[in-house]
Amino acid sequence: MSERESSLDRDVRRSVYRVFGWGDIVMDIPKDMRRISDYSASLGHKTNHAKLNNAEFSFIKHPRFGEIIGIYATKHIKAGMEIFVDYGYIEKYQATQGIIENMLEMMRVTGGWGNKKEFNSDLKRTIGYFRNKVDEMKPLIKAVKMARTFL
Repeated sequence: MSERESSLDRDVRRSVYRVFGWGDIVMDIPKDMRRISDYSASLGHKTNHAKLNNAEFSFIKHPRFGEIIGIYATKHIKAGMEIFVDYGYIEKYQATQGIIENMLEMMRVTGGWGNKKEFNSDLKRTIGYFRNKVDEMKPLIKAVKMARTFL
């Protein structure tokens, strides 16, 4: 979990409606405002993702809420058509992959592994070891969580 995500409320981290972007801004709709009957100042949380989009997120001035993130059509959208926005998943994935590859290369070089195959093999073995340990700890973690509900 990133430092930015860890600073978010637990409900926000689990929300399917959150969208990261625009610096440190996280767009999310609180649980009690996710139905259109409860919240209709913006319907941005009802857009779908597509690389071939017909709209985009942008800042707009709302008469009641001030500056908010809204949806602008980039093409003509007929009544009844779905609205698609590019969420930027691929760009985020590529950036994350690049960071991970750079970190692994730095670990390999600073750890003294000259051979990439040997490094990858040791890394897989280490990851497997930790996965097994996590599986062994799951019953204990579950018991601690259950005990917390009684405290």
